[in-house]
Amino acid sequence: MERRAYPTDLTDAQWALLEPVLAPSPTTGRPRAHEPREILNAIFYQSRTGCQWRHLPHDLPPRSTVHAWFVRWRNDGTWDRALSMLTSKARNQSGHDDTPGAGVLDSQSVPNAGPAEEIGYDAGKKIRGRKRHVLVDSLGLLIAVAVTSAYVSDLAGGHELLRRAKVRNAMLGVIRCDSAYQGLAQRAARLRVRIEVVKNPSRGQFIPVKHRWVVERSLAWLSAHRRLGKRDLEHTIAAAEAWIKVAAIASMLDRLEPRTNSPQALTWPNQHT
Repeated sequence: MERRAYPTDLTDAQWALLEPVLAPSPTTGRPRAHEPREILNAIFYQSRTGCQWRHLPHDLPPRSTVHAWFVRWRNDGTWDRALSMLTSKARNQSGHDDTPGAGVLDSQSVPNAGPAEEIGYDAGKKIRGRKRHVLVDSLGLLIAVAVTSAYVSDLAGGHELLRRAKVRNAMLGVIRCDSAYQGLAQRAARLRVRIEVVKNPSRGQFIPVKHRWVVERSLAWLSAHRRLGKRDLEHTIAAAEAWIKVAAIASMLDRLEPRTNSPQALTWPNQHT
């Protein structure tokens, strides 16, 4: 009996994009008990709904199997390769080069949901938990992510993020950010990156600031995945970073091959139909 579809299930077109990266044909070993597409469907269901592992629906693969593949794809770099491939395709679709030359940097402090490694206190935000440092391109697509203790300064986290970004994006040359990263210029120069601080002209009112609103919108897109909601649910830093990449991958799939009535089909520019 065929299981019922969930709104987070991959469409055929989306699976065609991911299959070469996520499911290369095995040459040896016993046949897989569960198809990679079904494993991905379970991971995307988990990402979007934020349910606990033991609450995965029974008609999806077992939680132990899904978690094992999530960790395997995290450790062997599969999530990174999928993210890089989809970013290039999304940029091409919008008429841009494969790799970005400029990015926008920001961070988000979130409280932790329970005992976990590398937890700290962000005195500025008055939050005990972790800090998500993200770098996106001009379209809001994720370039790099680093999760740290909330105690880690924006400067230290930003420098680590730029170091990671340059490893995969040699053409990256300009980073735009707010005044919290004013002191990052000297460290960035060693990586051959120029920092441009974009100041907020508003005084106590909300005004979308040129360039900066792009990364703020990206953080909102990621937060639509309940696994990345208002609290950090992960015990390890590695898992916290991996779930951000999974959410970015799911969002880009909806950009490249949108489902009917998907939010990305309505909010992203230059969308084909």
